[in-house]
Amino acid sequence: MYSEKIKYSFIIPTYNSEKTIFKCLNSVLNQESCDYEVLIIDDGSTDNTLNIVTELSKKNDKIKIKKNSHKGISEIRNIGICNSIGDYIIFVDSDDYVNPELLSVLNKYDDDVIKFSVFCSNGSDRFVQPKFISITGMECLKLFCNSENIFATPWGYAFRRSLFLNNKLFFLKGKTHEDFGLIPLVLIYAKTVSSIEYVGYNYIKRVGSITQETEYEKEISRMYDFIDQFCFVIGSLNNMNIEQLYKKIYNDYFINRLYIKFNNFKRNIKEYYDYDEVVKKCCKKINTFLIKQKLNYRKFT
Repeated sequence: MYSEKIKYSFIIPTYNSEKTIFKCLNSVLNQESCDYEVLIIDDGSTDNTLNIVTELSKKNDKIKIKKNSHKGISEIRNIGICNSIGDYIIFVDSDDYVNPELLSVLNKYDDDVIKFSVFCSNGSDRFVQPKFISITGMECLKLFCNSENIFATPWGYAFRRSLFLNNKLFFLKGKTHEDFGLIPLVLIYAKTVSSIEYVGYNYIKRVGSITQETEYEKEISRMYDFIDQFCFVIGSLNNMNIEQLYKKIYNDYFINRLYIKFNNFKRNIKEYYDYDEVVKKCCKKINTFLIKQKLNYRKFT
């Protein structure tokens, strides 16, 4: 067993990932720095995924494997948070990969959260983000909300693990869009955040992944989940002791995201027979929540 102090914990959820996990895992194991562990949290794979990671673990004792059965991505990530021992957590999806200098670059910083750049395989080159060094979490979230950056993803960050544990921050179980509801809260609790130019993560946008499917029932289920995540993050933010100026910026951002998501959703399902019923149900839930939170925004229709 390795004896170095563990500074970083890579958390990699897997489920039937045999086509991509070898490249993903090797990219992590090829880090120039050595003070890390790798947690593979499998969610009941029925293909060759476990055989691949088991063989790799025989050659490298940095790899830990935990087997589960159909708990879903949110709970799998929560298991990783609770079972990791590194000072920092880095989430990696099993079809993506990281660059070899990632940890060497991160070692130059001592913030609660370090945001690094992400290269996207679909031709958009990278997710653009504001760059800054050691600002407060509230100021960071304000900058992200005022940009066109997609920031509420679990990957592309190194998070101090204590942010999750000390503040009881965990992904909502059984929900998609799990990152949308949690990552902003993690940022809020951070004393300092840095956002750096270095491209450390390669995001592979694959047809057939859960975010690319368009089947009707899944489309509806994901919309319901998005609304739940919206209510969770807005409710949590408004219960915090945050200046009203910040609250308004955050509320404006997340409500605008919901408007965009909901309008796209309506276009996608408009030809189905129960369109009116589904839209009415969504609007009732959103509008009731906004009234309860005393948020004066135009009604969803």
